Amino acid sequence: MNKHYWNEFSSQYIDKDTEKKILKIYQYSLPKTKINTSSNIEINQLRTPDIAIDKVDVKLVQSVQIKRIFFQIKKYVNTNDYILCFPVIAVSEAIDSLNPGIYMFDISKDSIVKISNEVIFTEETQKIHVFWLLDLENALIVYGRTAFYQGIKHTMNVREKVYVGTKKEPLPLFNNQQKILKTIGINPRLALLIECDSIMEK
Repeated sequence: MNKHYWNEFSSQYIDKDTEKKILKIYQYSLPKTKINTSSNIEINQLRTPDIAIDKVDVKLVQSVQIKRIFFQIKKYVNTNDYILCFPVIAVSEAIDSLNPGIYMFDISKDSIVKISNEVIFTEETQKIHVFWLLDLENALIVYGRTAFYQGIKHTMNVREKVYVGTKKEPLPLFNNQQKILKTIGINPRLALLIECDSIMEK
């Protein structure tokens, strides 16, 4: 494939305006100096909700996969200097002590906190979906202008470690991510939706 052919191909299928915008974001997010991740602010705690509709002791949760994710992320927090992301769990059907709704983890109290009664339905047959969100403010504290680029890498790394032993399927990101974040009670200006997964119980 010669250069002329590639130029012709790209001119037909690539939106140059979109390409410029993506490159601009990427170039801005690249570190200009050595990244210093030290911070005087303690951010080694998982983000927990300000308002809770209900709380369930994790020991009472019958879902093996939810408990596995809970204890894996607790292990990560306890063995790392900082955590810049957090999972939000959507339960579409009742699973013993967990009624349908939106949940977050409070690892300091070993509880799963219900933050919304909203039920998210997808084409997937699984009852549990996990939304991985980047805590933008904490990422900015640690990485500054590279927060978006480094934050995505951090979130995907945490996600991979937390899912050890967990069966999952990728869940397509929703077209209107801001709307879905508002639906689950998350401020879309403070937390960025990075990835979604459908969790398989068996």
